[in-house]
Amino acid sequence: MNALKIKLKIKLEPSGFTIVELLIATLVFALMIVVMTASILGITNDFFKGTTTADTQNTARNIVNDITEAVQYNAGGVLPVTTAADGTQGYCIGNDTLYSYLLGYEVNTNLSNANTSWTVLQSPHGLVESQNTQCSNPATTNLKAQTLTTTAGLASGSKELLSNNMRLLSFGITPVGTCGFSLGQSCLYKISIAVIAGNTAQLTPTPPPLPNSNTVCNLGNGSEFCAWEQLTTIVQKRVQ
Repeated sequence: MNALKIKLKIKLEPSGFTIVELLIATLVFALMIVVMTASILGITNDFFKGTTTADTQNTARNIVNDITEAVQYNAGGVLPVTTAADGTQGYCIGNDTLYSYLLGYEVNTNLSNANTSWTVLQSPHGLVESQNTQCSNPATTNLKAQTLTTTAGLASGSKELLSNNMRLLSFGITPVGTCGFSLGQSCLYKISIAVIAGNTAQLTPTPPPLPNSNTVCNLGNGSEFCAWEQLTTIVQKRVQ
């Protein structure tokens, strides 16, 4: 009789996990998933941020190198040209190289015409290098910068120096002293440029006004796709 009671008692013992144990296990598993997801998202965001920053730095560096070479080895001075009706400005370097630039607009080469909405601010071009023989005397010919807010009328062989999703915040080529040559041309030129990658929603302060040298990337969602780069260099002219 006692043996039977023992057997029945053994059979009646509960087996498996209790509800409390299952809840604790589920909570631990959920926390592990959250931590793993956050880690993966962090790594992904760091990757995109690094890629965007590297692309922006390389673009700014390539532009400065391109203009540096033009200043050094093109005969003639560096002169600003008349601003176009759409606000595009420009510089003539030497006798035949024209740089036209539009400040504040994000480059989108898929566009035919600029979108001037403050929430978009996109243009088919932002900084274009072209050949123009009127640069030999831009003041006399009243040479204007190329219109960059439309693809119509852009000179053949023109080259866009900015990548898509990037925009110029500032750009300048200014003389530093003079050489004392008969033409009074400067031996040294200061080249400065600021480039930012990112759409309008990723910038601070938010336009208006047009993005400028005070504009930076905000820290909100999508900040991994925004990067800012500023470069300044002094160039000595080698060919007069």
